[in-house]
Amino acid sequence: TVCFFAQNFWGRGNVKKNRELIGIINEQRAKMPDTPDEEAEGQIDDAVREQTGCESCGEKDGEMVHQGAFYCVGIWPLCGAYWWRPQRRYLCQKHATRQYILQCLATALGGYWGIPGIVVAPIRVCANMLAIKKTFPKTSTGALAVGFIIGMAPLIAIACWITIAVAD
Repeated sequence: TVCFFAQNFWGRGNVKKNRELIGIINEQRAKMPDTPDEEAEGQIDDAVREQTGCESCGEKDGEMVHQGAFYCVGIWPLCGAYWWRPQRRYLCQKHATRQYILQCLATALGGYWGIPGIVVAPIRVCANMLAIKKTFPKTSTGALAVGFIIGMAPLIAIACWITIAVAD
C-alpha cells in the first residue's frame, strides 16, 4: 500500500486504477497458501495483468512503464534549475510509445537550456528509449527512432552550428 501511495503522490498514477490493483492483490493474497512459493507469486502477477488494463484505453496487456522528461535552465551545475519529472504509469504498448515521444519532445524543448542539459538530456532520452524497449521488446524501431531524433534534435542542431562556425 505504501508503494502505491508513493506512486500516486510522486508519480501521479491513476488513483482509481491503483485502488483496483490493491484490491486484486489482496484477493489473490487471500487465495494463496500459507507458505509462499514462486508458483504462487507467478499466479498473482498473471492475475493482476489479466484484471488491470492500460490507464488510457483499458487494454488488458498493459505494463508498468517508467519514463520522464528533463528540464534544464542554467549555465553552471550550481546556478540553475534542473528538473527530472518521472512518471510511472500502467500503459499498453501504443500509449507507452506515445508517452515516450511526448517525453522526448518535452525534453527537446526544455532540456537543453544550459550546459549541464547538453550532457544530461541525451542520457534521459536514451533512458526513456531503453525503458520502452525493455518493457515492450516488440516496439517498432521506427517509433523509437522518431522519439530519439526528436529528443536529440537540439543536440544535433548545436553540433551542426559548431561545425559550421569552426569551418568558417
